[in-house]
Amino acid sequence: MKLLPPLLLALMLVTSAHAADREIFEVSKRTLVLHGANDANDDSTESWIRANWAKGSVVMPYLTPGQTGVAARINDDLYMDLIGMPAPKTPGATVELTIKADDSELTGTSSLEFQEGRNDGHIFSIAVDREGCGAYCENYISNFHFDATTGRAFAPAEILTPAGQASVVKSMDRQAVQQYKDMLKSLKADLARQLKTKKPNVPSDADDTQARIELNEQCLQAVQERLQNPSRNFAEEFGYLAMAIPTDKGVSFTHERCSNHAERALDDVGDQSLAMSNEQLRGLLNDYGKFLFFGGERPKPSLLPFGIFLHGKIGQSPIALRIASPGEDHTVTAVYYYDKYRRPIALSGTADGDKLTLSSAKAEQDAERFELVRQGSAFTGQWHKGNTQQPVSVAP
Repeated sequence: MKLLPPLLLALMLVTSAHAADREIFEVSKRTLVLHGANDANDDSTESWIRANWAKGSVVMPYLTPGQTGVAARINDDLYMDLIGMPAPKTPGATVELTIKADDSELTGTSSLEFQEGRNDGHIFSIAVDREGCGAYCENYISNFHFDATTGRAFAPAEILTPAGQASVVKSMDRQAVQQYKDMLKSLKADLARQLKTKKPNVPSDADDTQARIELNEQCLQAVQERLQNPSRNFAEEFGYLAMAIPTDKGVSFTHERCSNHAERALDDVGDQSLAMSNEQLRGLLNDYGKFLFFGGERPKPSLLPFGIFLHGKIGQSPIALRIASPGEDHTVTAVYYYDKYRRPIALSGTADGDKLTLSSAKAEQDAERFELVRQGSAFTGQWHKGNTQQPVSVAP
């Protein structure tokens, strides 16, 4: 038998080790279950929405927990963002809303369903389609993306270089200009035909077409003015784009329609989407983005402790804590729960370098305070409530 060269054998072993660490998740559906009867005499929008929930209109994703704990971390992240509570610890067909409906992130949502996207051990992506109702009802899609090796959620701005972000924004603008020009050409041709057949003082399709032309001209002008603006903030504009990762072949970026809700029926172009293959995207990615999309060595630091559920203890009580990245004004928000109760407690505070001070919004006598110090990807410190003090330690 011919032996492999030592270097090639080592590379194969490293590749196999990386592949073994990657987890492809099994995703199932869990229907939201409400307890307590809905008031039949209450005809409010909120009552109508809760009645929809009771009929099974909210269907949540659930990743089957594996050996690494990554699936459980993603579940908690999704459930906190979509419902406002941690995910169930074990698989099942339903999920019970264990917090008050008014405290749920679902307030105003009449239905929810999801579509699984990329799920290959590199990236886990999912698109959530919700119908939100207030003065009117409208569907909107939210995309969630996770590093499949850690369970940490990532935003588009975290994986593209500043130049890459600017490139996407400008490409979308150039595409939008062409779309509006093509639409205006078509609408003006329609208007010319309609005017030939219009009878005096008789409303016709020409009036509607003229309104569409005016809207598309306004939208075209807005895009052209952006393209000519030398002081654009591309990072800010990129932050308004939605990114979808439907497969392991590429991504798409979407800009919301130009029209407001009242003009929506006249907006023939609508949302603008730019599709890019992985190879087209490669040159726009930073090192972390290249790692996520193509694999290889993880760039340092290996795992920032923000935007991800950290697990540890207050005293001897197991907890999970998620801290958002500090803002430019050094403010911080967070949420934590005890494993035993799994009820979220909101926190807010300030950051001073690696030191964080977080407090709950409860009455002063019941308020909790965390004094934490970051140590790499972990936090240690003290928890205070009244005269009680306990050590805290949490890590990925």
